Amino acid sequence: MQMEFTTELQKMLHKGKIVCIADKDGVLSPPHGNVQHIQEILQIVDAGHIFVIVSGANIDRARREILSQLFGQNLTLKQCSNMFLIMNNGASIYSFDKQKKDVTQIYHCSIQDHISEKTVEKVLDILKETREKFSEIKKLNNTLTGIQQINDEGTQIVFRILGHTNDDVLRKTFDPTMSKRKKWAKYIAQQFKKEKIDLSVNVAGTSSINILVPGISKASGIKHLSSFLKIPFEQMIYLGDSLAKEENDRAAGELVYMTVNFGKPMYDLKNIINSEIKGPEGSKTYLTKVIQTIENK
Repeated sequence: MQMEFTTELQKMLHKGKIVCIADKDGVLSPPHGNVQHIQEILQIVDAGHIFVIVSGANIDRARREILSQLFGQNLTLKQCSNMFLIMNNGASIYSFDKQKKDVTQIYHCSIQDHISEKTVEKVLDILKETREKFSEIKKLNNTLTGIQQINDEGTQIVFRILGHTNDDVLRKTFDPTMSKRKKWAKYIAQQFKKEKIDLSVNVAGTSSINILVPGISKASGIKHLSSFLKIPFEQMIYLGDSLAKEENDRAAGELVYMTVNFGKPMYDLKNIINSEIKGPEGSKTYLTKVIQTIENK
């Protein structure tokens, strides 16, 4: 059902504080680019509402692409108190610390706390075996010089088929339907099952396969933050671009009261709004609508 954004937002504001949650890559920024719309984000938190940036990236990337932009604005204590990061696809949550000009971890779920170090090594071996088995992955590994495809980040193990390439054309055309990565992810999951490895295998973004503790997702991160803030899902908006079934924004979109979609149109979510304008340009339009609605309350 297509909702009317301003009308529904007015209802939420009438009940109290709202939480605006936005996916980073493809919504607040181009893939692997710096976060945009800093002034719009700050206007929302200055009005006493919460803004959350969600990403599959780790905190090192967040410091380059998110925090450097925000802390460059000489943030106030109020602004810091009203902003959060959900990173590593929900495995880590951070609050903002004005004094440190950095973030403080308030939630963390590590793979190493779930399985043994020996099993982690086995996981890495399976990913390397997968790379050798499928010629396209192996070819990319051989041709993309300086690219690290397999990364153990503690909270997740990421199989970045294209590494950290900034080639947007390659990212968009490599596996747009996810069919290649679904096949590879299925193989990895089968090997995990044979070895009795209790980890989930998820296709994510434009070129990655993420290995996570079962149950960890962007939606689980939002659940933990909801508990921390003591704000219900009915007061939350999600801005995402990967909302098809099995995509990594889907569960988050199903969880909150209202979702704005900047990816391909979806009509099977009860609370969906499909933006005609895609990407960061589209998200700016909706953040502006949020600000205008708050001001006109």
